[in-house]
Amino acid sequence: MARTQAGIERARALGVIFGRRAKLNPRQRRIIAERYGKGETMAKLAEEFGVSEPTPLLTDLDDGNLRYTTDFRRVYATFIKGWVDCPDVAAVLRQEFQPIAMFA
Repeated sequence: MARTQAGIERARALGVIFGRRAKLNPRQRRIIAERYGKGETMAKLAEEFGVSEPTPLLTDLDDGNLRYTTDFRRVYATFIKGWVDCPDVAAVLRQEFQPIAMFA
């Protein structure tokens, strides 16, 4: 572990930058945020800018936090209905949630 940490420190001293590079520059993120705010879909914008839809927009934050795009109760509904084979999702989750089609 000490050797790993020493290697990381040496790399940083040499100017190596760790982590994945952002696919969108600040100007692109601003343009996307403006267009999304005017009603364009995330899927259309993602295709146009060559990124996957889940790539978070760091200019469209909710009180400093990333906005969520998936209600995980739908993930649970998919699991309960499709994989556990329980037909009454509402009885388990106390409300009806649509399963996610790509996994259902």
